[in-house]
Amino acid sequence: MKVIVVRHGRTEWNDLKKVQGQADIGLNNKGKEQAKTIAKLLEDKNIDLIVSSPLIRAKETAEIINANRNVPIVYDNRISERDYGEYEGLHRSEFEFNDFWTYSKNMNYDKAENIQVFFKRVYDFLDEIKEKYKYKTLVIVTHSGTSTVIDSYSEGLPREGEMNKNHLKNCEVREYIFDEPVESKPMIRQEVKEILMSLRNKGNEATVNNLLGRLDLLSDDLFSKGFKNIDNTEQSIKKYFEEKVGLISKRRKKVNYRIGSNKIKFKERELSDQ
Repeated sequence: MKVIVVRHGRTEWNDLKKVQGQADIGLNNKGKEQAKTIAKLLEDKNIDLIVSSPLIRAKETAEIINANRNVPIVYDNRISERDYGEYEGLHRSEFEFNDFWTYSKNMNYDKAENIQVFFKRVYDFLDEIKEKYKYKTLVIVTHSGTSTVIDSYSEGLPREGEMNKNHLKNCEVREYIFDEPVESKPMIRQEVKEILMSLRNKGNEATVNNLLGRLDLLSDDLFSKGFKNIDNTEQSIKKYFEEKVGLISKRRKKVNYRIGSNKIKFKERELSDQ
């Protein structure tokens, strides 16, 4: 399955550098022009379905992309932006933005959405579409934070403090090709958890808690590729998580398209070369 992920075009709040989660703000004129440029860029793509966040900035972007192709558009709340709650409309310097986007801190708020809850809803969406739309090409129109989670689903969690390095800019496009799962006889999650729990009882609590968190985020596809003949030792498990989580087969590529002032910048790289 091929997934083409598009972040919505610019809004007034983007220009003002305000965080916008569930705030329902439409595209400005620049954002509409960006969406038209992306529609032109994607015109030679054979697209079966567009899945969009229901927030208006994403919805408008999806409609512009679809203007001359008339494929079905479905809306899914699970790919809407993370709810910033009490921080909606603030500049990132006005609250602890880095803590807000640090997965291991798992901060809870009065109104804002917990980061691990956010990851789970996006991961659940991706798990579902991989099964539902095998062999199809989908365009997903979404948001900055959601694009980061989608990238983590493919590549694994980024290093501490680097969560937002992989987010899409306005109307940037990224392609993922999800291969069909390879045949293997993987260790089931519960077996791996039992191994990790036994290691935690031996005085490795901090390390094991971190690995357990990453295990919960490991997609089924990566799981089947990774756990084949792994030894049941702390060293081998740590090595797998540190070196292999998120690295997909060399057949899988991530492709970026970014709108420049006068041209489209293009970058392609093998995920397994990172």
